[in-house]
Amino acid sequence: MILFLLFSLMDRIQSMVGQKIVIYNTEGNILILKRSKISVGPWWRDLPWWWILLNESAIECLEREIFEETGLQNIEGISPIYTTAKTYSDGTHSFLVGYIGRISSEQNVIISHEHTEYLWINPNDIEKYGLPEHRVATVKKSIAPGCETYLP
Repeated sequence: MILFLLFSLMDRIQSMVGQKIVIYNTEGNILILKRSKISVGPWWRDLPWWWILLNESAIECLEREIFEETGLQNIEGISPIYTTAKTYSDGTHSFLVGYIGRISSEQNVIISHEHTEYLWINPNDIEKYGLPEHRVATVKKSIAPGCETYLP
């Protein structure tokens, strides 16, 4: 009986797993993007982020979306640094994981149609750019003790 109730509720629960990444370049700056008018939250600045698709591993999702959104490849040292959960007003639940990674050589950023511009910024200046608070928290985690290997 308990299993029946649990399974009957599962079809009404909407859950998603999202990921975001703080990408460092060889100078110790991080990449932020500005969303285009076709994106959710148009004109916001943000980190590269996405929802994991069915049958996709976390790393496959990271590599695919980083390339699709920025054209960057060969991100090294990808490690999770932050997690949070959120329930939206429509009842959808999300679990978000923040990652850190770096590029070992300069690469050209080629933004997708989902964005209008990009910037490489000093991570200590993150609060000046108006990112959502949980994105700011992810960047702050990336400069916390233990993450020094990502800096040049």
